[in-house]
Amino acid sequence: MLDLLKYEKRNKKKKLAEMEKEYEHLLIENNKGQLVKSKNNSRARKHVSHLENEIHKVLIQWTEAELVKKKYISIRQALLDDSVKFESSLTHIEDLLKKQKEEIMKLERIREEAGEMRIRATAATAAEAARAHDAEHSRAAERAYFAQRFAERKRELEKLEKRVFPPQARPVVRQESTRSTEGETVPEEISASQQMENIFQRLMKLTGVTDAEEVFDRFRAQRDTSQRLSYLQQTTEEEKLELEQTQATMMAELEAFKFASVKDKDEAQDQITALKEEIAEENAIYEELEKQMDELETLLLEIKRLLYELCKLLDIIPEPSMPEWTAEARDVQELVTVLTTRYEKARAKAEDIKEKQKDTTIIMVPSTPASAAASVAGLSGSQSTPKESEKHVPTYKELLQKEPVKAQTSEDEEDIPSRCYLKRQAQLIVDTKCRRKGFRVPYPRK
Repeated sequence: MLDLLKYEKRNKKKKLAEMEKEYEHLLIENNKGQLVKSKNNSRARKHVSHLENEIHKVLIQWTEAELVKKKYISIRQALLDDSVKFESSLTHIEDLLKKQKEEIMKLERIREEAGEMRIRATAATAAEAARAHDAEHSRAAERAYFAQRFAERKRELEKLEKRVFPPQARPVVRQESTRSTEGETVPEEISASQQMENIFQRLMKLTGVTDAEEVFDRFRAQRDTSQRLSYLQQTTEEEKLELEQTQATMMAELEAFKFASVKDKDEAQDQITALKEEIAEENAIYEELEKQMDELETLLLEIKRLLYELCKLLDIIPEPSMPEWTAEARDVQELVTVLTTRYEKARAKAEDIKEKQKDTTIIMVPSTPASAAASVAGLSGSQSTPKESEKHVPTYKELLQKEPVKAQTSEDEEDIPSRCYLKRQAQLIVDTKCRRKGFRVPYPRK
């Protein structure tokens, strides 16, 4: 009985071991079938994810191209307005400079004419003063000569008068008898007449005249000469007074001319100083405008560089080919044409992809709550603040330059991003770029 139990027990153990082996074999077969199915599903899923990523890249490019187009239109309009303003201001400043140059030339001519007139007036007044001085000197010499002659003739006449008309002798009064007095007066009178005759004879001898009438003629001529000399002296003194008054008047006019010339010189100097200040201000404004034009040229070069970078970003559209880079801000039209053509082609391609996507779009949702929570956490973390989103969210250029995702094994199949997650990430990238600093550099305006 015991052996039978042992035998049954041994048979059951063998049967149990065989069943375990069979179970393991069936389990392995089952796992192999599931692994093949999961591999097939993972390949299809990876292909779908790759297509969705490509579609989103094109959509992001399209969105960015729209933003760039709007910014380019606004910048182009602003630059056109600024160019019109600068052109009008430059023409106005050039007109003002021309007018100021004409006024400066006119004032220079007036100043030269005033200088010539001042020189002529100074020469005329100097010549007039010299003539007046010479005339006064000659008159003074003539007056001194005539005064000397007058004094000499006067002395001679006085001598002749004393000789011709001697003073009357006093009658001799004696205390004697009247007879004796009368007897003596007669010879005294006779002696006086005799003396006068002697004097007259002597005058005749001195003058060399033998006739008495000629002596009287000579005396009258001397008297007329004396009167004429006195008249000449009086007229000379009157002319001297007139010349002194004329000299005083001319000296006053000379002082007035000097004062007027100094005043005109000061006024002309003030005008020249004011014009120089205005010219300096206009030169400063012109330099400021040149500086602003240089800044505008630099801004245009920066815009051209950005447009060139945008053309590089649209390298997925090979036609038309990109022009060569030049450091000139004026030849930007060809670059704009290439960018516009590529943008239109990218837009048409994006519309075709969207039309195809309408029929084949499949929304992929993470298979586990853990991955969904991770995606939601990543979304909330990226939307926390603009600065954090700018730091952590990769740019579009980085996404393009990033290496393609390697094929995942069956162990991490659940970490493949879904289409909704990629959409949210793309929207975050666009919002972050929109929140960044404005594209157009603020330009100082007066």
